[in-house]
Amino acid sequence: MLQQRKKANSDCYNIGTLKRTLKYIKDRLVDLSNEAEYEKISSYFEKAELKLREQIKEMPLGHKFTGTFYLKKPYSIEPVSIKVIGSAFIKEDLVSWQIETDDESIHSQGYHRAVYKDKAMTVKLEREDGEAVFLSLH
Repeated sequence: MLQQRKKANSDCYNIGTLKRTLKYIKDRLVDLSNEAEYEKISSYFEKAELKLREQIKEMPLGHKFTGTFYLKKPYSIEPVSIKVIGSAFIKEDLVSWQIETDDESIHSQGYHRAVYKDKAMTVKLEREDGEAVFLSLH
């Protein structure tokens, strides 16, 4: 999904470059054909860009798991689990989870590579365990 998002963003950028180039040489193009032809080409690029932007909105930014999960206590020799009630978010392009909880000691630790489903810390939380999070423009 990340590659598709990057490709769509790249295509949007390239269409924007084409639109700026068309605008720059508008007078020359109108002289060679007519204003209606120019407007037709311009509206085609505008529609293509809008479709790409819609596709980008439909792609998830990441995944969010809400509920109870466990973290490994930092700087402990023996693995000790810490029970967390809150949410964990992982972006599409990252491999670490960001924890959102009321507990400041856990919240201040930043990103976590491993988040577990069970207290014994044998089953890791996967992206697919959470709900997809999409870009919301309000």
